[in-house]
Amino acid sequence: MSHIIELMQLPPGIRSMYMIPLLWCYVAEKVVPGHSLKKACSKGRVFFKCLSYGATDLEAQELMEKLPGAPCLADYEAWTTQLDVIQDHESWKESDETVEPEFDPELIRERIRAMYDALYSDDHEQISQALQQSISRKLGGMDLPRLYKHCWFGTKHLIDDYVNAVRGTIEAYVALLERPETAVEEVQRGKAVLEDAFRSYGQTALCLSGGALLGIKHLGVAKCLWESFLLPRVLCGTSAGAIVASIVGATADEDMRGMLEYLQGSRLAVFYSHSQSGLLGWSWVWSRLQVMWNKSAFYDPAFLDKVIYDLIGDITFQEAYNKTRRILNIAVSRLENTEPTVLNYITAPDVVIRTAVVASCAVPWIFPAARVLEKNPRSKELFPWKGDAGQMYVDGSLDHDVPTRVLGSAWNAKYFIVSQVNPHVRFFLSPEEEFLGVPITTPYHYAGLIHSAKVLVLQVLNALIDSVDLVPLISGLSLWRYGSLLAQQYTGDVNIYPAIGLLDWGRILVNPTPEYMVRSVVLGERATWPKMPRIQNCLAIEVALRKAISDLNERLSFSPPVVADIKERRRRAREARPRSEAREPEFLKRRSLSTSGAAGFSTRAHSRRGSNSAGGPARPDGHVRSHSDHAAGGFDGKRAKSESNLLIAMTRLINSIREISRPDSFAQA
Repeated sequence: MSHIIELMQLPPGIRSMYMIPLLWCYVAEKVVPGHSLKKACSKGRVFFKCLSYGATDLEAQELMEKLPGAPCLADYEAWTTQLDVIQDHESWKESDETVEPEFDPELIRERIRAMYDALYSDDHEQISQALQQSISRKLGGMDLPRLYKHCWFGTKHLIDDYVNAVRGTIEAYVALLERPETAVEEVQRGKAVLEDAFRSYGQTALCLSGGALLGIKHLGVAKCLWESFLLPRVLCGTSAGAIVASIVGATADEDMRGMLEYLQGSRLAVFYSHSQSGLLGWSWVWSRLQVMWNKSAFYDPAFLDKVIYDLIGDITFQEAYNKTRRILNIAVSRLENTEPTVLNYITAPDVVIRTAVVASCAVPWIFPAARVLEKNPRSKELFPWKGDAGQMYVDGSLDHDVPTRVLGSAWNAKYFIVSQVNPHVRFFLSPEEEFLGVPITTPYHYAGLIHSAKVLVLQVLNALIDSVDLVPLISGLSLWRYGSLLAQQYTGDVNIYPAIGLLDWGRILVNPTPEYMVRSVVLGERATWPKMPRIQNCLAIEVALRKAISDLNERLSFSPPVVADIKERRRRAREARPRSEAREPEFLKRRSLSTSGAAGFSTRAHSRRGSNSAGGPARPDGHVRSHSDHAAGGFDGKRAKSESNLLIAMTRLINSIREISRPDSFAQA
């Protein structure tokens, strides 16, 4: 279906010219036998796709062909950036022009100038006011998903400039407050300003959907975000997603890499014992009959419970939070009603996480309904959770696969990254922010015939379920409970859809092999890579605010030598434990701002050509500060960058502060 959508997005003048050869390659690639023929058809499809928008360059064809098999995020970034250069998408990134009417570059640039002027003032009050007025997720339409559909990787450089400007201003503000001569009252006021900004900005939550064995793909999503230091602090898992969320939420950073490596090569007996014969073998069939007779379900949850116990033990929600500082949420559904139930260290601090995961995975007919257990902090004894005594729970996806409302009210979550692998859901979802090689040319997205047909099917199914909502089922649930599977919300602000192949459907309820584990993790990572620029832009300011508040708390609680020692130990620990053996992607590094962040200094064209070499960048009032323009390697080492005035101001301010304060004032936590 995505191929048809891709054809419809081609320019009308050339659509008819290349539609027949493109369709022929699509069909032939799926049906012809033999690896060689399939490879030839794939190459032909790429070739005609390149021709369809003028990419006749052999380099572009080769890049597009190997892009789906990129071995790591850094390579994916480098190849997509090269494609943007070859196909001239970089000019769109540098300009203010776009078809989205909500995008307001002048407002964004005005806020950057305000932060720039505040930094030059060296005044606490002016800097705090600039931050309060400038920190917003939706400033000037920056949050529009369509701004990420004009190029292969990234978006407008102006948006990157804004994010870097806010981060730099926050760091400089904290450095001013950390000066030894700054009064405690001033530090407390600054901390209150940052806390207010953090509440207004909100937190980001990562939600992992259900999907049986397909939930292993969530592991690749979490791995990619963790290695990039972009894993949200708020985690939520439902059904199969609860397994991955519990592992990530209960594993400390120093143990995470070892855990990920172990999982990718392991054989997890989540459904049945490995001692049983293969699928549909005699011992397997006999075991299923026994379980169905004893538990009225297809599988015994004891195997799933043991797998989770071997990974995280009997850790509780409170213990996991104390260990990792991550806020783990597990969604479950009550057997009798649809009241949302999300377990975390506030609502169920002493509940054992593995019992909550088993309850969240209790899909009717597949696993029996389960009880949630809590642990006595002193005796370590397990007993039914007193918070909901006697209640039985089933699959969390029945009522709230993605509980955005609950997470928003509980943790001030205002931005949601959703990894969705539920097979019954993916059919009805349309891909978003997927760049297909052709920049969009219309200001709004118009739903096509396929989308309208899907909406009609959903309406018909809901009407049928409403008409027979009193029909009881053998699982103890009425049919109306299953109607919520079609009516609830399954998406968020950033949606990640790992690929689901035909072979996945045949193994959705069997134990995973090590090969399947590795393949699923890779598919999860590759589905996350195109979303990384948007995730980076939405999380960078949030992380900077949280770190700034933490630094000021330490400044208020400890003496300067103790704070210096804490930061030094953190720095050494971080350097001793690299999160990935692959090279770091360039977009994660703090790059120089483009001149779009300081309108009036010089035109972007002059900046790109290396003009202003005599006097250097100037302030908005026309006074020349100093010259520091230089060419720096871009994503592929070819694109030249020029230092912005804002970055120069930050650098000078930071250097001056370092001279009169502790040398480790800017060590990262």
